[in-house]
Amino acid sequence: MRDFGESLLVYRPPIDTRSVKAVMGRKSNGNPEKALNFLTPHQ
Repeated sequence: MRDFGESLLVYRPPIDTRSVKAVMGRKSNGNPEKALNFLTPHQ
């Protein structure tokens, strides 16, 4: 994990991606959208 810049490993529960569905596709900019399920200590 240090290779990825994370030296303090802690458990973080998964993000609730159901809350993202309300804003997905709301304003199209011509590019495809992807919803990623990750969390960093900087968010």
